[in-house]
Amino acid sequence: RRSFEVCDLVVYQSNFNKRLTEAYFGDHKKSVVINNGTCFETISNIQPLSHPELDKYSEVWSCGSSWRPHKRLKDNIGYFLENAPEDSCMVVAGENPDHVIKHPRVFYVGQLSWEQCISLYKRSKVFVHLAFLDHCPNVAVDARASGCKLVVTSSGGTKEIVGVGDIVVEDLDWDLKPIDL
Repeated sequence: RRSFEVCDLVVYQSNFNKRLTEAYFGDHKKSVVINNGTCFETISNIQPLSHPELDKYSEVWSCGSSWRPHKRLKDNIGYFLENAPEDSCMVVAGENPDHVIKHPRVFYVGQLSWEQCISLYKRSKVFVHLAFLDHCPNVAVDARASGCKLVVTSSGGTKEIVGVGDIVVEDLDWDLKPIDL
């Protein structure tokens, strides 16, 4: 809070992040919202993931995170299983996957480098990020910049980066009060 009060400018990563901070610290004399970004030029130079196992499927869907309960891995996979074509697969990237669902069309690849993630996203048709109250996740920004259709929740700031054709799944309308994630 002290840093907030003494700084000349506050940069928020989403309107959600601004609303949340102001609910606790009040308005700042000068602030701006700049959603997280990525490097389109670098992304354009990365090739889509090539893997013979993925060639068996009509579509590749993906998700990625440092998995914790509010990132909702179980829900991401559930959404995929309910909505993706029967001949598609889901690639789950990231460390510490909780709620692992064993399914022949779901692959867990663990922690990937940024370049490997971009390569995966460029191979993916859909990126699912049903996290609860995420502010402006880099994984979703990178996936969208890589050409993925996004599926995100209405809670938090992730919905602020969606584009035409993306899907926003309705979620809890949070009152900004402390909550046990």
